[in-house]
Amino acid sequence: MVFDNPDNLIGASLESGQMVLANEFETDPRRGGLPEGHPPIWAYLGIPIFSGHSLIGMVGLANRSGGYSEALAEELDPLLQTVGQLIERKQLYREKLEHKQSLERAANYDALTGLPNRRRLTEIFEEELVEADRRQGLLSVCFIDLDGFKEINDEFGHAVGDMILKTIAERLQASVREQ
Repeated sequence: MVFDNPDNLIGASLESGQMVLANEFETDPRRGGLPEGHPPIWAYLGIPIFSGHSLIGMVGLANRSGGYSEALAEELDPLLQTVGQLIERKQLYREKLEHKQSLERAANYDALTGLPNRRRLTEIFEEELVEADRRQGLLSVCFIDLDGFKEINDEFGHAVGDMILKTIAERLQASVREQ
């Protein structure tokens, strides 16, 4: 694209509306350049965004008619502080949610096999009983006992026993419905 005056440049930049995202700048094919069809940058303002005292990024503005000033950067500062706080709040929320899910998983599933523990299995069984009754259907239960498992642990060690339990769990999960 060729632009003969800066006013056309601004409109075209907004029209192309391309976001530039590069998480590995060293290997980004656009390094040192702009996306195809993007006008050249002739004025730029970069304002840092902080979350607490940590620099978490920068907002860049380009090609404003009339250029940029420190006064404009100062005017945008409250907005960018809010953006930093929102990013921090979202990160804290995500961490809290992940922690909650981790606690839930630890309380309901076996750490080794990933299968429901006795508590969760009881809940699932009760839910399935209610569902079977609601649809006037049947419910099947299969009980598996691993004969001689103690001897495997004693003779080959707990690492081998754990591997066997994980393999059995994977095979069980692969052979039944997700439910």
